[in-house]
Amino acid sequence: MAYPAVSSITKSREDSDVTTSNAAYPGTVASGDLAILFVGMDGSATAPNFSATGMTGLTSAQYGSVVGQGSAYKVCTGSEGGTTEDWTHGTAQTCSMMVIIAGHDSGTAPSATGAGSSTGASTADPPSHTPSWSSEDTLWIAFGIKNDAPTTVSAYPTNYADNQDSDANTAAAGVSVGIATRELNTAGAEDPGTFTFSSSVAWAAITAAVRPGSSVPVITDVNTTESWTDGATGLVITGTTFVV
Repeated sequence: MAYPAVSSITKSREDSDVTTSNAAYPGTVASGDLAILFVGMDGSATAPNFSATGMTGLTSAQYGSVVGQGSAYKVCTGSEGGTTEDWTHGTAQTCSMMVIIAGHDSGTAPSATGAGSSTGASTADPPSHTPSWSSEDTLWIAFGIKNDAPTTVSAYPTNYADNQDSDANTAAAGVSVGIATRELNTAGAEDPGTFTFSSSVAWAAITAAVRPGSSVPVITDVNTTESWTDGATGLVITGTTFVV
C-alpha cells in the first residue's frame, strides 16, 4: 500500500467583498483524482456553502462573524481542468486552495474536522481528527486561516514538511491561509501542531485525512515450464506460475 500523493495545489482569491467565490482547478485533472477544496474567509455571519458546486461539503463554520473555514471534495471525472467551483458565503474576502490527489481510495470519502476562535492569537491550531479507518498509509492535510492580510506564515505544524504553501488577500481586511501535509500510518487520532502567523488575530483551521487506495499486484514474470509427475499414475501435469 502506498500513500496518496498531492499532484497540485491551485490557489484562488477574491480581493474585494463578494458573496460568491471562484475556486479554480489546475489546467489538467485526471479521471479518478480526488479534489479537496479548502477555503478561508473574513468576517461574515454566513459560513461557506458548497451546495451550488459539484462537491460534497466536509466542514463549514464561522466564528464570531469574524473568520470562517470550509472544505469540500469530489472524485474527478477528468473534465474539471481549467474550470472553477463557485461556492457561496456571506459578504467577505476569501482565499481558497484546490488540492488534487492521486492514489486515494475511491470507495472511502476523505474526512475532516474544523475549529476556530474569534479571540486573537498568533497561531492557528488544526484540531485533532480521527478518520473512520485505522492504521493505513494516510495522507494528512493541515490548513490554517487568519483574519488579517497580508499576514505571512512564519512556521508550519511540526512534521508537516510537505506541500507547504500560503496565500493572502491584498487588503488588511481579508484573510491569510497556509497549508501543509504529512504521510503518517497511525491508529486513531492525529493532532497536528500549529501554524504561526505574523499577527495575533482571530483564526480557523482544518485537519483532513485521505485514505490510500488498495495495492494491485503486478505480474513481473511468467514461467510456463513448470511440471510435476503423479507417482501413482505417471500422469505429467504442466502449469503456469505467476510471480508477483
